[in-house]
Amino acid sequence: MSQDLKKVFQHTAIYGIGNISVKAIGLILLPLYTKYISAEEYGVFTVIEVFMQVSLTFIGLKLSTGMMRIFSRTNDRNRQKSTVFTVFTSTIFIALAFNILLQPFTNTLSDYFFDTNQYSSYFRIMFIGVGFEVLNQIYFDLIRVKEKAINFIMVNSVKLALILGLNVYFITQLDWGIESIIISQAIGSFSVFVLSLPLIWKESIPKFNKTILKLIGKFTIPLALSALVLAFTSFSDRLFLSKMDNLANTGVYNLAMKVTGVVNMVLIQSFQISYVPLAYKMFDKNGLKSKSSFEIIFKSYTVLLIICCLIFSLFGQDVFYLLSKNQEYWLAATFIPFICLSLIFKGVQFVLSINMHLIKKTRINLFVVITSGIVNLLLNYFLIDRYGITGACTALIATNIYMFGVYQYFTKRELPFKYSYFKMGGALTLAILTYVLFSVLKMDSTWINIGLKLALISVFIGSCFALKILKYSELTKLKDLFKKKSSSF
Repeated sequence: MSQDLKKVFQHTAIYGIGNISVKAIGLILLPLYTKYISAEEYGVFTVIEVFMQVSLTFIGLKLSTGMMRIFSRTNDRNRQKSTVFTVFTSTIFIALAFNILLQPFTNTLSDYFFDTNQYSSYFRIMFIGVGFEVLNQIYFDLIRVKEKAINFIMVNSVKLALILGLNVYFITQLDWGIESIIISQAIGSFSVFVLSLPLIWKESIPKFNKTILKLIGKFTIPLALSALVLAFTSFSDRLFLSKMDNLANTGVYNLAMKVTGVVNMVLIQSFQISYVPLAYKMFDKNGLKSKSSFEIIFKSYTVLLIICCLIFSLFGQDVFYLLSKNQEYWLAATFIPFICLSLIFKGVQFVLSINMHLIKKTRINLFVVITSGIVNLLLNYFLIDRYGITGACTALIATNIYMFGVYQYFTKRELPFKYSYFKMGGALTLAILTYVLFSVLKMDSTWINIGLKLALISVFIGSCFALKILKYSELTKLKDLFKKKSSSF
């Protein structure tokens, strides 16, 4: 169990660095964006970005997830290599078909969302970039299953440097505005594709296996449909804002999501990357005997997530004001604590959702995602029209709470795992009270407020120990996990 825990937290740290190296570009370039790009222009980019994220999910079909599952369950190198080749060639075909079908409709998309066709070229570039990005997912999932975390950092570092440099040049020297962001991302995706080819070549043989493809499809189609609905509902708030409110507020809201996305990148997405393959291996090898490992990982991760979200809620606004000198964007800082609250439930419900994968009941995931999508769309429709950004935040929190509750029900029904929900609820309640207390006590002095925040965070952590939400024995065990590097480093 100790070895399993060590792998999860060590790989989470590694993938956290890799994730933030690329996906934090929006935060790194925040001063540049807010100086050269208006909130309304950023709202245009937001709508195009929604299409990019939904398209990635749609054309990927989660084939790389199925590849990872088969790869990790066999030691037959020919079967492994045939699986990689089958998934890679299938994805190339899908990506080409996707572009051939949608490229003719870029003018239509631009006219519908922006009442002008001047942004049609943005959609064209974005669709090309999506084609390469979905192929890159095969490479990254191959790295995950082979536990080559350092490779993940190295490739993402190259992508970071390239996208960062291109953004600065295109925006400051060529004055290309939001087109700079889209072109830079497409070039970055292409560069990773080129870098991925040697490993793809090494880990594949030219043998297309229809049986494997059917097996992958049977497993991944429910996941793909779930991911597609989830992707659409995750970004539907921005589409509703662009139509019901205005593009400027859409850009402001999206920027708030980008800033809080640091927590999502470092803790949630990085944990997902390392946890999924390990969870498969733990469950396949030991079954329910690994119950205690799952319970300890869940509790430790949840409490860490709550602490980080509290810290980010208290200091995130100050960082935002420091990075953005354009007051047109300052409204975004107001919504950081609310988005952080939604991220806590998002992170927790993800861990519970993986339990359905382990027992091969991914149809439950599809049910939860579809019903939560309906809930989210209804809430967005009624709340955004009346309350704007505040309505979007409320819908976001409510949807993630709903997903957590339903996954908790199915986990309790299907598995004997005993999670410490009462203690984790206590930690969340303490965190909310800590933030409210600061809002009441905050002063005009920046330095006094910093000291007050640090004191309140210390009191919060101390209270967690006093109430036995956290235990020194558990922290000692977690500390030991980081002392030694795993062999995959």
